[in-house]
Amino acid sequence: LLIALFCVIFSLLNINNTNLLKKLSINGIDISEMNIEDAKEKINSEVNNKLNANINLVHNEYETSIIPTQFETQYNVDEAIEKAYNIGRNGNIIQNNFEILTTLLLGHNINLDVTYNHDQLINMLNDMSNKLPDCVVQPAYGIEDTELIITNGKTGVAIDSIKLANIISNNLSTLWPVFAEIKIIGA
Repeated sequence: LLIALFCVIFSLLNINNTNLLKKLSINGIDISEMNIEDAKEKINSEVNNKLNANINLVHNEYETSIIPTQFETQYNVDEAIEKAYNIGRNGNIIQNNFEILTTLLLGHNINLDVTYNHDQLINMLNDMSNKLPDCVVQPAYGIEDTELIITNGKTGVAIDSIKLANIISNNLSTLWPVFAEIKIIGA
């Protein structure tokens, strides 16, 4: 009876709270006790910093950069804010109280979902690979009038586009820190 009374009182105290809970974060960014609009503004600010940050790619003396918007990167801020708001509001009284107490005692971090055009990123990295000063040149041949023209290839380096795309993807998943210099991975 005492537990039921505690649950009802605790639930009544929290039912009218329109702010987010204490010790709540999205991708490590504290949004404790904020209203939805303020939390969304704070997360969007961090997302915009990440979307417009240069990703500097370096190989020896060669350096180039891309930005996440070039390969259609998007963060689902609204969904993350909704998940944060619904903690302690979706279940029955006991479930809600348990979620609220767990969050207040241990904290809760919500991961921000990110999407990007993987094929477009791979194509960009492949184009960069061809621009490296010491890139691989494939042997080629062609016929001009009645002559066979053979062009020798040369050994060199090529970007491992899949590995580099994975490194970039892992960095996109976190909002902190904004991109640092990434060494181009050769195949």
